[in-house]
Amino acid sequence: MKRSMSFIITFLLSFIFLILFLIWWNQERLIFFPEKLSENFIFRFPNEFQEIKLTTSDGETSYGLFFPSKNNLSKKTILFFHGNAGSLRTWGRIYEDFLPIGWNLLITDYRGYGKNSGSISEESMNSDAELWLSYLLGELKIPRNEIVIYGRSIGTGVAIDLVSKNPDLNLFLETPFTDLFTLVRNYYPFIQTWMLKFQFQNLAKLKKIRSKIRIFHGTQDQIIPYSNSEIIFRKLKEQNQDVILFTISNGSHNDLTIYPEYHRALKNSLNEL
Repeated sequence: MKRSMSFIITFLLSFIFLILFLIWWNQERLIFFPEKLSENFIFRFPNEFQEIKLTTSDGETSYGLFFPSKNNLSKKTILFFHGNAGSLRTWGRIYEDFLPIGWNLLITDYRGYGKNSGSISEESMNSDAELWLSYLLGELKIPRNEIVIYGRSIGTGVAIDLVSKNPDLNLFLETPFTDLFTLVRNYYPFIQTWMLKFQFQNLAKLKKIRSKIRIFHGTQDQIIPYSNSEIIFRKLKEQNQDVILFTISNGSHNDLTIYPEYHRALKNSLNEL
């Protein structure tokens, strides 16, 4: 009897350990859904654009697309960090939200996405973001006060980290989350923080920022619940930070751009800068 019980306990512990190991080992596949493109893939968009290829400090290639506004004299530029799925092939169309209101757009892929080489990590996402900011400042000669850092979904983690290191830059967040651990616990209650390679401590970093923070979130978001933005807004307001939360009634995670309220809020927020 004791031997049988010992075997059962050993089996259960081994099974639990195996599950935890598989979660740790495969979490990139659970979080990120990149579209890979061949290096000779040709981007095609109805609007004028420039494809840019940079080399990271550790020798990887990083691609971005720069879309000039309808007013080619404008220096005002959005540096955009997209969500966890797809690539620049589809995300490039986001220019339609910014160019008509007089803002240029620079959008990049993460490592392992699109034509980019390398493997994704939180550290590489953050360091590559700094590389693209340096390109905006150094090569494109965009003044710091005419740059807005915009993050969407998982990209809010990258945008927040970048602005926490460059606190004079204004920050726009679409469907942000407080931190990855809390978000993941909504789906996997047994998860512990030490199991996650990615942390994205967004709320903690946001508390260090003193520039303008504008948040856009739909009330029916089933992936990153609207309550995340409510918590962020409340915590930042307690510190008297310059933050506004734009609530898109009935908006879900992937459809804010179909709502006129989103476009009004976006245009008004950009015009005030």
